[in-house]
Amino acid sequence: MGLLLVVGRSVLWCVNALLPIASALYGTAAILDMLAVLGVSFWLLWLLLLGLRLVTRDAIGGTRAPPAAAGDRTGTMSGTMQRRRVLRGALGLGVGLAGVVFVGARTGFAIAASAAPQLAGDDIPAEPSLIAVGYYLLHLFFFKLIHPINSIAVLVRQPSPTDTTPPLPAVAMAQLGVTIEQLDANGIPAERISAPGASSRRWLLCIHGGGWAVPASNDHRAFVGRLSKAMDATGLLPNYRLIPEHPFPAALDDCVSTYRWLRQQGVPA
Repeated sequence: MGLLLVVGRSVLWCVNALLPIASALYGTAAILDMLAVLGVSFWLLWLLLLGLRLVTRDAIGGTRAPPAAAGDRTGTMSGTMQRRRVLRGALGLGVGLAGVVFVGARTGFAIAASAAPQLAGDDIPAEPSLIAVGYYLLHLFFFKLIHPINSIAVLVRQPSPTDTTPPLPAVAMAQLGVTIEQLDANGIPAERISAPGASSRRWLLCIHGGGWAVPASNDHRAFVGRLSKAMDATGLLPNYRLIPEHPFPAALDDCVSTYRWLRQQGVPA
């Protein structure tokens, strides 16, 4: 089951990569992702149990040797059963060792991959991390069962920030000690927010909240300014298009375009 879950999870993510974002089965894929992580942990146990079953097959109800019809056949049957028992034991030991080698190799590759430097690329990973999957499932559970939002009309009626006007650079410098510069990131209006002395080689792309319906507020700008100071990085706050005037996935496309604009500027992923 663990193997089937992993294969099914990978196949579904490949299908999602080919489908339009609005039609992809991300909820199903996320559930399979969580189950696959649990299932893969049982591979070694299953292999070890299979090996143990093969070794002790006779003891737990294996086929007994038929009674010998003649004395000269007794030795032959006994030798045959002995050889089968040895072969079953060797097979069980081999299966168990193969499981240990497999899990050890997989763990080694995972550690090496996490320690290796990330290769530069312009695209977004095809499969989210396990933490992102868990976060997505929590949101799915909350907005489907606890606090359902069934339409855009319901969403836009939610309380919105009272302060949504863009601040003047002079006010931002006086109150927050940061500078705000308007940028065009692949046609997407964005704000470059940096604390005094923040590095221009490190960037933080901040996608503000609001359910694709609420614009960026001064609270968001202040938050990015504090992050810029704490992380010694330059912040980029894209002002993506909003619903209902621009239906999904317009806002998400704007965020992806902003990310790719950063990569085009030579910023490490």
